[in-house]
Amino acid sequence: MTLQGHGLRTRTQSGPDAWDGEPFEDGVAVRRYRCVSCGAVITVMPAGLLPRTRFRPTAIVLALALWTLSGLASVAVRRRVAPKGMASQESERGWPSLRRWARQAWDWWQLRRPVGGVASGREGVEAVLQRLAARARDGTGELVASAVEGAAVFDGHGVCATPQEAPTS
Repeated sequence: MTLQGHGLRTRTQSGPDAWDGEPFEDGVAVRRYRCVSCGAVITVMPAGLLPRTRFRPTAIVLALALWTLSGLASVAVRRRVAPKGMASQESERGWPSLRRWARQAWDWWQLRRPVGGVASGREGVEAVLQRLAARARDGTGELVASAVEGAAVFDGHGVCATPQEAPTS
């Protein structure tokens, strides 16, 4: 396989970059490569970004915490996490991304699911937050702040790897 540079692309990232920060939107440069043999194009992102999502990992953890621990409705969570002016007609009826993120969080951060499975939706998110908080270097004792830090220290390498290929640290 031979890869050839195929240009740069800007990837939009939305949401706060700290658990107590204000939401904003900016761009991150990602590099694209094309396989000379088959023509497939791959994108290489900086460590720490999640694949196929517009929101920062910090914003996703904060949104899941607000939805689960605070019991906020998805509309209220979106108002807190999404930058102003990003609302759509869908945003007044709810935020479907929360349920999708709750399902994907286990794989994004390579978390081991509890034996016997885990509840879905809000029930499963608390277990995700606890596992992310355990990864925090300087755990504050505050679950949300520690979970955000735990997500931030994960460098993103191996996000799509099988458990055998995933890094051990």
